[in-house]
Amino acid sequence: MYSSKLALISKWLTISMVAWMIPPFVVGFHHIISWTEWRSLLAAYGLNGAVIGTIVGLGHARVLGATQVPWRRWVVVTLTAYAVGLAVGFGLASAVAFWRWPVGLPMLEGLPGTQMVIGLYHAAPYAGAVIGLAQWLMLRNQVVPATGRAGIIWTLSSVCGLTLGAFVAMIIDELTFAGIFPLSIGHLVARFSVGVCLGLFTGIALVTLRPPVQPEGLRLVRGSPGPDQ
Repeated sequence: MYSSKLALISKWLTISMVAWMIPPFVVGFHHIISWTEWRSLLAAYGLNGAVIGTIVGLGHARVLGATQVPWRRWVVVTLTAYAVGLAVGFGLASAVAFWRWPVGLPMLEGLPGTQMVIGLYHAAPYAGAVIGLAQWLMLRNQVVPATGRAGIIWTLSSVCGLTLGAFVAMIIDELTFAGIFPLSIGHLVARFSVGVCLGLFTGIALVTLRPPVQPEGLRLVRGSPGPDQ
C-alpha cells in the first residue's frame, strides 16, 4: 500500500516538475518601470500558466485514469485554473504594491528610481488558491471527498506548495544574480523548484484524501449473501 502511494506521489510530482520546466517562465523578481511592462508581464503570467496547466492537466489525467475524471474536462479546468490563477495572482499582488505606493510619486511612468519589484513569490498565495479550489471542485465526489475539510486540505496544499516553491525560486534567483549560477541554469533550477514543491504537496494531499480502492474479490453487492451465508 505504501509503495503504491509513493509511486502515485512520484508520478504526480514528476509531471508537475516537467510542466514548470518546459516554458521559459521567469519565476524570480521583475523590476517594472512602466505600464507597458506591467501589461506584458500580466500577459506572460497568463500565457505561461496556460502552457503549464495544459501539460499538468494532460499528465495528471493519465495518472488519475479516465474512469475517475473526464480527462478533457480536467485538462480544460486545469489549463484555465493555471492561466487565470497566475494572472489573477499577479494582479492582486500588483494591487497590494499599488496600495503601498508612496503618495505623490508617479506610478510606473518610467522615471529613474520609480519601479515596482514583483515576482511569483508575491502572486503564489492567490494563484495557489485559485488553482487548488478549481481542481478540488473537479475532483470532488470522483477522486477526493466532497467535504469542506477535503476542499480546505486540497486548496491549502496548492497554496503552500506554490508559495514554498516560489520562495525557493526567489532564493535561487538571488544566487543567480550574485553569480553563483549561470543565468540559464538558475532560471531552470528555479522553475524546477516550483514544480517539485507544488507537485509534492498536492501529491501528498491526493494520497491522503483519496479513498482506498477495494479489491474486486472483496466487493459485495448490497443485499447479496456473503461468503458464510
